[in-house]
Amino acid sequence: MEGSVRNKKKRRASSRPNARTGCTACKCEEYGAFCEYQLPRPQDAVSKVKGRTKDLVPIQPRHPLQLIPSPSDSLFCDEAEARYFRIFHEKLAFDLSGYFEAPFWTRLIPQQCHHNPGIKHAILALSALYKSALSSRDHTVNLKDEHYSFALVQQRQAIISLRNDLSSGQPQMRLALVASLLFSCFESFHGDWETATQQVYNGFNILKRLSEDGRQQATDSLADIDLDVGLTLRRLELQILSFLAMTPMMEHSNDLDFEEVVLDLPDQCTTFNEAFTAVIKLAVSILRHAKISAQCEDDSGCHRDFLARQNQHLQGLMEQWAKAYEPMFLEACQNTVGREYLGVLQVRICAWKCEILIATSMSGTEVVYDDFTAQFQRMTHFARYVLQKDQELRDSDGPRLQYGMGLIMALFFTATRCRNFFGRREAIAILREWPCTNGIWHSLQAAKVAEWIVSIEEEHCSGLESQPQVSTMTRAMLPLILTTTNSILPKTSCEMEGARVISGFKRVAWPELRRLPLITSAGKLPAGVEQVRQDIEREAVSITKKHGLQFEDEEEQSSPQMEMRGVSEKPSTGLPTILIFAPWPTEKQRDWEAAAQEMAIFLADLSRVCSFSGTDIHVEIMAPELVQRTYYTNIDDPVFQKQLKATSHASLQKYGTNYLLENNPPTVYISVSHDSDETQWHEVVTEVKKTLDAAGWSDVQVHIEHNEGMVGYFDNFTSPTREQMNRGYRLKKRIEDEYYSTVHIGDDFGAARYIKRTDGERLSPTNGTIGCFVQLKTCDPDPTWRTFILTSYQAVRPAFDGFTVAPNGTDSSVAPPIANSDLWTLDSAGYTPNSSAKPTAFESPSRSKHHFNIHDIDDHVAVLTKHIQYLEKKDWPTKEKQLQEFRGRIAALRDERKQKTDFFGANKQALGRLYAASRFRRRLVGRRMDWALIEFDRPWHGRLPEREEWKSHLSRVSEMPYMTFGMKLEEQTRSIEALSGLAWSSRTFSVYKIGTSSGPTAGSLLCTNNLVTIKDDQYMNPSPTEEMAFEPKRYTYASERGFCASGDSGSVVFDELGGIVGLMIGGHRNNNSYNHGYGYVTPIEYVFKDIKDLLKGHVLDIRIAEL
Repeated sequence: MEGSVRNKKKRRASSRPNARTGCTACKCEEYGAFCEYQLPRPQDAVSKVKGRTKDLVPIQPRHPLQLIPSPSDSLFCDEAEARYFRIFHEKLAFDLSGYFEAPFWTRLIPQQCHHNPGIKHAILALSALYKSALSSRDHTVNLKDEHYSFALVQQRQAIISLRNDLSSGQPQMRLALVASLLFSCFESFHGDWETATQQVYNGFNILKRLSEDGRQQATDSLADIDLDVGLTLRRLELQILSFLAMTPMMEHSNDLDFEEVVLDLPDQCTTFNEAFTAVIKLAVSILRHAKISAQCEDDSGCHRDFLARQNQHLQGLMEQWAKAYEPMFLEACQNTVGREYLGVLQVRICAWKCEILIATSMSGTEVVYDDFTAQFQRMTHFARYVLQKDQELRDSDGPRLQYGMGLIMALFFTATRCRNFFGRREAIAILREWPCTNGIWHSLQAAKVAEWIVSIEEEHCSGLESQPQVSTMTRAMLPLILTTTNSILPKTSCEMEGARVISGFKRVAWPELRRLPLITSAGKLPAGVEQVRQDIEREAVSITKKHGLQFEDEEEQSSPQMEMRGVSEKPSTGLPTILIFAPWPTEKQRDWEAAAQEMAIFLADLSRVCSFSGTDIHVEIMAPELVQRTYYTNIDDPVFQKQLKATSHASLQKYGTNYLLENNPPTVYISVSHDSDETQWHEVVTEVKKTLDAAGWSDVQVHIEHNEGMVGYFDNFTSPTREQMNRGYRLKKRIEDEYYSTVHIGDDFGAARYIKRTDGERLSPTNGTIGCFVQLKTCDPDPTWRTFILTSYQAVRPAFDGFTVAPNGTDSSVAPPIANSDLWTLDSAGYTPNSSAKPTAFESPSRSKHHFNIHDIDDHVAVLTKHIQYLEKKDWPTKEKQLQEFRGRIAALRDERKQKTDFFGANKQALGRLYAASRFRRRLVGRRMDWALIEFDRPWHGRLPEREEWKSHLSRVSEMPYMTFGMKLEEQTRSIEALSGLAWSSRTFSVYKIGTSSGPTAGSLLCTNNLVTIKDDQYMNPSPTEEMAFEPKRYTYASERGFCASGDSGSVVFDELGGIVGLMIGGHRNNNSYNHGYGYVTPIEYVFKDIKDLLKGHVLDIRIAEL
């Protein structure tokens, strides 16, 4: 929903002649893409096979069909039954057979209709559904016509008859198999995919029992049908899995069963059945794999490793199959007589789809589909050709059932995944031009959904005709839940007393004003709410129109939508919410409140006839910019920045929702603590705007939001939550290498103690970053240079008695220290060698990271053990190889665990003790002094990262700090403070840092006087400090990154020559930001001066440590 309200730009429709150039079947020159196969020009296909060492295998000629006898009076009770059977005889059997001879449908099933009434009724039911679709305008089953009613009657009789036959006591396994097949066909065509799936897997279970009991011999006329029925069931399963793969979050009991594909593929397929059987198995496995990969996208470790191995295995098999099928495919391109070659082409189209699906299933970016534009275009070219030729072979132009591979999913996949404007539009046009049904897929319905998705994506783009590529940011996720339409009782008049809506900043809400940011969670709406979703949304549309809350520009219009909204990474906070977007002028606030009030009354009335209470559904009307992706950058005017200090005491940025950063308006950006009352923000904004207008800055906007910046995280010691584990992976807590004794720049460290939360929960302390190594020249009678670690004061606070942590929902947050404790004193006075406080020692790696690693290893061992137990019950050729691989992985994990626990057991993680630290109230020229020095006794390595470590983080090689690779950190040669007087967009320099949580990053200056307060010292009521902010350097990273992350405090910042320039003391990420945040950096000259001032009498000088 939120993605649908991003900035929308009008696009002009273009007119172009409908000329077709290039080859006959394709439109190569029109699309501008190379077409490898051109139909129907046999000379091209022939030229491609010259020089092949193996002869092409001609497609076997089709044998004349043994025609189904005309319906006889003895078989059917009335003319209606005979008429429906004639439909099966003339059309349906052909469609169910596909392009090749299928005796099961053309001979065996008609014969069984004479012998078994249950099969006859099932065939009549299926034929009646088919007739209903033929008679419908939209080519779907009409639930109100006589054909549908007849189908239900026949289906009920089929169930009764077959149930009686199967309970007769005679061996009827194959009859049950045929019944499962016919019922699955009926339900799939009827659109009930869940029941169809159940029938398909019932059939598979019967086949499994038949294969396990090899001694059982069929004594009836249904002998030797196992292969035909099994293949047909696989075709049906393929269509169902295609649907589930495109809606990966839709759960089903059978959709995660993964069967290892073991295929002994020849160098060249000799028969179509051989090729078709193999690719069906492959396609089913690929679709299962794609669904599992999407569901496990956030997993890591052995889950992803296991999926990656599956992916490679399936890609290898797909390549083998394509190579073996190629001669048959080229022969079909050459011999375009009859209809068998259409089946060969159809299978190749669907195989191309599977090749793309398996190649992209493990990718986390939409850009990957750009590599397959030519394949997408090839699929649409051949699909159009196949359907056009198919139509020429038919007597009528009605819809078709195709229970073969089917083209609809391939075309739908192209329409929604191809990022080329023309390719996706061509796929939709084909779906509409030739209506047909593939299992549960219907081409017209697929076309409607694809058009809806495409319209959402393309309304954010302009000029697609000249630049036919859809931006990654505008891609829409496929709907995860299918909506249903249910009528409700007419609402009764009701007075809802005390329904007070709450007005916030550019939004109103009821029954509470929840703190932003909130996101649309993946959870489903409660069943009772889902049933009336459409009624609620329709009423919301009516109310917004009544109160005039529409956008003037129709391009910006978005429909109200019911969704689960909650806090990111906290699924339990999701609440059903009707979300309405509207333009925000201040003078419309009363209209917004009235609309929210009316919506609340409607929900209260509705709750009287539904299964939810009056306040279960929240109402929120807001300006779209509160949920849109936000962008920011610096303002290229130092005068602006200097005047800000005297004007508004806030950060000045170019801030807004335009992805062209420079086009966003200058904005006073204000963030406040979570306990700030949003209902009072209007007065704040009004006063700030008055000040800005008086200074002649009427074009400067004001934005205010709840945001406390980057905070430290605490993990539960005994049982970290899933959210804590996922966060740990993002913050790079997993260390797969061995622990080492040598300390490096950028390593993590933490207090050698546990933290007891106020409710008694035991927590691991937060960790910080080892910034660099400095040497102090002491004031001893014989002065010497002693080596220390330079880091942040905030990172060492957990080492002192009095450090307090309180519960904060499912997480924890820092609370004020205990009064008169060591930390209480330290925050005010600082720490020197003469201080009486005795902080605990420090360790590296921190115990926070250590426990995370041990827990992760134990999780992986448990999962792998389950895999082994599962594999030991299976029987396939690669079983021993996989078992050996899993056992080897477990052994390696246990060795890793032993090394890590032994390292801590021998106390090798011990780092040292605090020597000196600043305090919260310490300032220098308005900057916060936030530093600490740790005296340590371990080997150290003061060199900066090599090229390989940078390469894994930066996408642009030109942005790498080549002059720093493997070099020692150097003394300061320039000051970032000097940037405050420059128009730095053209004269600035890049800076770099190595943080324990974000790794090596590159940055550029954002703002020289960000006014900052830090949450941990708010109990002291401090004044804001002016800090320099550095944002991640644009266009440098392959994916969204930040300059820093939680845990990076204490990192040192250096320039492209390796000279130190600053110390990072914290960071911030704007709500809904396009990147992961910017960092606050104190110029290093102020840090060094303050160290010498505080340690006067102890230290004479300070320098970067010499190796």
